Amino acid sequence: MSTPPTRPAAFNGPATEENAKEVGRYFLTLFPYAVATGDLGAWNELSGTDCTYCQSVRELVAGIHDPGNHGTGGAYELGFAGVSALGGDRFVVGIEYVETPSRTVAPDGSIVEDFPDTYSMQAQIELSWSDGKWTVDGVQVDEWGDNG
Repeated sequence: MSTPPTRPAAFNGPATEENAKEVGRYFLTLFPYAVATGDLGAWNELSGTDCTYCQSVRELVAGIHDPGNHGTGGAYELGFAGVSALGGDRFVVGIEYVETPSRTVAPDGSIVEDFPDTYSMQAQIELSWSDGKWTVDGVQVDEWGDNG
């Protein structure tokens, strides 16, 4: 995950359900990239000021990278995505995905944390389009399906 996800053309608008779905999928793929690299540039660009989930991810990434660690693994395999228009250029995008095993690795190569399981997850991402840009206003992530 050392290469940033490709920003979709939908990032430039307009505010349509299909574009919201593509931006939501892109935003979700920024999580494993940020954990692996510590690069929060694209994450911060999309994150709204009131998005508590967005802030919690920034804190998680800082907790990993500030001591010099990095993440490995943890790719997201994206599945079904649906979208609902809320009106006023606001949308909720639902995405099912699989989170693969990951580790936090210290600078000396030792394992700091090991997350060996694979999880089926579902994210609800609230997006808005204003002043020519997308903003993530909130995110809820839940486990679903058979996670053992």
